[in-house]
Amino acid sequence: MYVVVLIALASAALFAVGSSLQHRSAGSAPTDSKRAMVATLLRRPGWVIGALLCATAFGLHALALSRGDLTVVQPIILSGIVFAVFARSAIDRRLPSRGEIGWAGVTWAGLALFIGMLRPLDPQPPQDDRAVIMVGVGLVVVAALGLAGRRSADQLRRGVLLATAAGTCFGLVAGLVKVTTVQASQGGWAVVAEWSTWVLIGVGAAAILLNQRAYQSTRLSVTAPVLNIAQLLVSLSFGLVVFSEQLFASPATVVFEVAGLAVMVLGVTRLATRAADDPGTEPEDGPGRSGLRTSGAAR
Repeated sequence: MYVVVLIALASAALFAVGSSLQHRSAGSAPTDSKRAMVATLLRRPGWVIGALLCATAFGLHALALSRGDLTVVQPIILSGIVFAVFARSAIDRRLPSRGEIGWAGVTWAGLALFIGMLRPLDPQPPQDDRAVIMVGVGLVVVAALGLAGRRSADQLRRGVLLATAAGTCFGLVAGLVKVTTVQASQGGWAVVAEWSTWVLIGVGAAAILLNQRAYQSTRLSVTAPVLNIAQLLVSLSFGLVVFSEQLFASPATVVFEVAGLAVMVLGVTRLATRAADDPGTEPEDGPGRSGLRTSGAAR
């Protein structure tokens, strides 16, 4: 499990640095034309390096999921916002605030407690019928949330609903990535031929679109915590249902695991809120550019 933890930590750190570099490089890019914006970004070393780091982070995330449980990997990925906070501070050449350092410590303490209490079982193959049901139910929930969000006249409520829908999609993406990595061990054709690969692409696109719309509806300080919590709950549920993972090793550890998870979520939420409320983190080139989206499963 230690190797999986290190791989997941590396993924979270690389994505945090990469997305922060992209966010900074994109801030002054022209916005009147998407083609001009892309051309400008491709000529900026910082943005290109950031993109390469994010691609590497995605590969490490998939590798971690292929070797470890969703219940281990996803909380670590979620805590990547800690790396994002310090990466942005380094790039902006400033010291993190006391509040950022404090909530980062809270996040890591909760993660350490949660991971320390886990006792993962031997890897289990995915149960395909359960995966289909899980994805089907998840997509119905996403459709209902998305429809309710579009019909809502209240901006805050709309943002919360759309962020929950996006988080649900990102949680499903994490589960589908793990399913796909298992299938990849049977050869490349197995990946192409399986339904999960194509559903993964569609759900991933929907997650990005919903995330953009949620960001347009209300402040990131509202949508980011909601999205992160939703994706964590869905990905953990995917692991329990589809891969028969064990979250609670024994009745005696339930309290500690729940406490660790709650403390970690609190820390992530506070860090996301503080960072999103900082005007310096708002992207200038449109919604969805923020480097704070470090926990999107499978990116």
